[in-house]
Amino acid sequence: MLRALNTLADRPRAASAAFFDLDKTKISRSSTLAFVPSFYRHGLINRSQAARGAFTQLVFRAAGADHQQMERIKEQLLDAHNQAGRDVIIVSTAGQEMVGPIGASGIIATQMRHAGGRYTGEVEFYAYGEGKAQRIRQLAVERGYDLTDCFAYSDSVTDLPMLEVVGHPHAVNPDRLLRKAAMARGWPVLAFAGPI
Repeated sequence: MLRALNTLADRPRAASAAFFDLDKTKISRSSTLAFVPSFYRHGLINRSQAARGAFTQLVFRAAGADHQQMERIKEQLLDAHNQAGRDVIIVSTAGQEMVGPIGASGIIATQMRHAGGRYTGEVEFYAYGEGKAQRIRQLAVERGYDLTDCFAYSDSVTDLPMLEVVGHPHAVNPDRLLRKAAMARGWPVLAFAGPI
């Protein structure tokens, strides 16, 4: 069940981890939108779906940080955790196939069911909302993390359960509802917009 999380089995286990939502937190756009051109070329989405995806990305870029700013900040966040000896875990609603190549100490992602070398169309695990928090708790037991010493970063109120399960939650470029929740709880709010 947690086979995708054991990517660095030979490495000594860290006592804590930093859990990063992927879309608009670790990367500057939706991971699914990153694949829009390829999906369109291969007939997986139509022209209007591709146009909507491109428009959504433009709106996010106009409202938030540019690509270079996001990359610089992302590397600073990741480096700080790596230097502190923490595992860096990517937590995403996107499919395991999209998240896996990113490179981290582990991933928690949506898993599709396979049979006979083909996708069945059924979801084996949906990494969303409380599902993310449950997997984080499972991983903590498996790897011996003290969740009160762990960090989590997300931009969406749908990740509130994930943020609440760790001792050091952070709202990153939060949507309106997550910003409100973070302010009420006294959590740090990181906004990567404008000059840095």
